[in-house]
Amino acid sequence: MSSDATTLPPKFVIVTLPRSGSYHLVSLLNSAPDIVCHGEVFKRDTIELAAPHLAKLGLAPGDVAERDAKAAQFLKRLRAQNGRKVFGFKMFMEHATRVPALAQVLKDPEWRKVVLRRNPVESYASLLRAQRTGIWMLKREAAGTAPRERLDAPVTFDAGSYAEHMRMCEWFDRQVDDATGGPGNAALVLDYREVVDRSALARVLSFVGSSAAAAALTSDREKQFSRPFAEGFTNWGELAAHARAQGHGAFLDAAA
Repeated sequence: MSSDATTLPPKFVIVTLPRSGSYHLVSLLNSAPDIVCHGEVFKRDTIELAAPHLAKLGLAPGDVAERDAKAAQFLKRLRAQNGRKVFGFKMFMEHATRVPALAQVLKDPEWRKVVLRRNPVESYASLLRAQRTGIWMLKREAAGTAPRERLDAPVTFDAGSYAEHMRMCEWFDRQVDDATGGPGNAALVLDYREVVDRSALARVLSFVGSSAAAAALTSDREKQFSRPFAEGFTNWGELAAHARAQGHGAFLDAAA
């Protein structure tokens, strides 16, 4: 990818897995006056952009083949829409396996990487809950339309889905370490719980090149599950026993 580091503000990418708080982080960063941070613009089946951005690109939400075929150009044109601001977007490692240009983004030192991680036992519970409710993110303005009893209803642990999720988390860690391990390719690792920590957000802002104040950041996203972690399962005892047998006791003890 051609260098533009001397003519434009910095650019960054949030690299993460589903159910790790990335929508909340994107919303917070996007509220900074000198940042434009987009969401999952390389989603498999749609281009996750607001209508005005798509119109300027001459694309419709379903034009994913054209987006993927010209991914570097797509990002360059999207960035140019707000050329005086720090530019960012979020991606999953799965995107890089489909779109070669995104693998290049991860290896390019000009792209600053914010690696957002979450306790895999927590993200497993959140994934089960999203699959059951069909609610993958909750905007504050729509929070009242989703009854609390629906959002907080417990899910059921299954050994097969748990093993699949843990394999995905381990794969993510390996892929991120490999992709960002080159010389000068700095990455800032952020934990899910630090997304609500203003001192941690201040580090993120500094890392991506923003002069915004962390205390002023706001988000339009709501936390979906509000009960104690163990109450989120119909069969908590089975999950706890299985996780400890798999050597995941530390994840279990840290879950909240």
